[in-house]
Amino acid sequence: MSASIAPAITPYWHRMPSFFAWPLRRPALDLLLITVALGVVPALTGSGLIAFGCALAMLFLLCKYGYESLQTTAAGDDEPPALSDALSGEGYVLPLKQFGVLIALMFMVIVAWQLGGAWLGVPAIFAITLLFPATVILLAMERSFLTAVNPMRLMALATAIGWPYLGLFGLLLCIQIATGTSLALVEMLMPGESGLAVNIATGTFLGNYFWLMAFHMMGYVVYQYHDRLGYSAIDPQEEGFESELGLFHELMEQQNHAAALAELRRVIDLYPDEPSLRRRLLQLARLSGDSATLIREGKPAIGASIRAGRLGEATEIYLDCIAAKADFQPADVDQHEPLARELRSRGLTRDAMALLNGLHQRYPDSPHIPRAYLLAARIFLDDLGKPDQAGKILHFIGKRFPDNDYQPEIESLLRSVARAKNQG
Repeated sequence: MSASIAPAITPYWHRMPSFFAWPLRRPALDLLLITVALGVVPALTGSGLIAFGCALAMLFLLCKYGYESLQTTAAGDDEPPALSDALSGEGYVLPLKQFGVLIALMFMVIVAWQLGGAWLGVPAIFAITLLFPATVILLAMERSFLTAVNPMRLMALATAIGWPYLGLFGLLLCIQIATGTSLALVEMLMPGESGLAVNIATGTFLGNYFWLMAFHMMGYVVYQYHDRLGYSAIDPQEEGFESELGLFHELMEQQNHAAALAELRRVIDLYPDEPSLRRRLLQLARLSGDSATLIREGKPAIGASIRAGRLGEATEIYLDCIAAKADFQPADVDQHEPLARELRSRGLTRDAMALLNGLHQRYPDSPHIPRAYLLAARIFLDDLGKPDQAGKILHFIGKRFPDNDYQPEIESLLRSVARAKNQG
């Protein structure tokens, strides 16, 4: 599959708090409480038949809701699906298909062991374990048993996502470990028959909580890489112009980047105020190595992102632009300081200083210079350990811009500079 361009989507590794919070949002929380009841009732009644029925019902509910959650998240909907929607309609056979997939995978391991012993069996176990999240994703998205056990489709999905697939696998493995650890901790804290009901209720809640979290996380990864995987995910803000992007998506699938770029410009002419289209244009320019377009479109995009409060996005665009053209500069003087501040927060201190260097020469009378150079002085003092340089900049601000609004901060920093020199 070809690489493709999508609206700016927060990478899944930056959304971990949201993943942990998702199962606690209604109606996902309602489902968790229902499963707790299904787990506790058999313990109170003591009936083996009731216990078996409740266990089957719990497994069915979790599988059905988990797959529905994966699908809705993959489509770009971050809200937990309603219980009525998730537990009605199509998809009742998915839990059975999942059971069939497990049997098929175990059969593959047995065959591999029979044919090649441990030399073939152990790698087969490793490969199947690594690709198991792909089987869940394919079964949820395409609802086909044969697709979910097709090694070629599994490998295609994993390689289309790339290295982030291994990150997803690692996180799912951590979730599995967390589940086992939580259950063991609950049993250790409340041993014996006296705490049986509480033990079961707590263990059921924690185990199923991590189950739903895992399905939601897999769905979000599909959403993040939906273009690579060939699935549809429409941002609600884009529905007005998404119909215009059909030819663009076809050209991207054909890896005809030059034609796709021209088609995207046509759509931008129709929707000039739509920022996500310009983000796609920048991504495509970077993908196709079109430095001229990246530089030309990057300047207004940086300004638009800063004005919209998306400083992280503006910084990413800036980094792409300086990678294409080392002496690239933002369009306006007031953009330098916020970009440098964000670069500093990422540990890119030298990039921040390069952005601020010589600013007074390019904009000699700009009122934005004092604030920008105040940041430069802080970097010299706190990050680079050069109080002499920091002091020179602070004195320059006071001399060149005597009516600046930052004199108290300048004096405070000068005292810090003096202490640093004495300690040195």
